[in-house]
Amino acid sequence: MQKPYPILLDLSDKKVGVVGGGNVAARKVKGLLAAGADVTVVSPVINDRIDRQKKFTG
Repeated sequence: MQKPYPILLDLSDKKVGVVGGGNVAARKVKGLLAAGADVTVVSPVINDRIDRQKKFTG
């Protein structure tokens, strides 16, 4: 298996979607918010770790 290629993106004020609301999504949302992204979470159930961040839309 090949190693993934690392990439750096400027996500400041960019709209980013996260599908799912579990533990993995919570980690992704945390990192995306730290990068300045405007995060939308799409999920029928949202993990309370995401809920506490209060800075996402969706």
